[in-house]
Amino acid sequence: MKWRNCQGTVFGKDGSKYVGEFRDDQMYGQGVHTFSNGDKYTGTFENGKQHGQGTYTLIDGSQVEGIFQLGELIQSQ
Repeated sequence: MKWRNCQGTVFGKDGSKYVGEFRDDQMYGQGVHTFSNGDKYTGTFENGKQHGQGTYTLIDGSQVEGIFQLGELIQSQ
């Protein structure tokens, strides 16, 4: 199945889940990625990675808001 310029939900084999926008088979645009350990990233994605404004929420409820670039937090707010 191809994910092109659409919105949807994908469940990973590891128990992770992504709900959001896709472009060319990758997470792209606005979305929520829930990791298998319960952590969650809500924000923008580019080429399958956290990229742009977002909030990373740990399973204990603590949060880090900031700017992400290619999956890495580069500036917290």
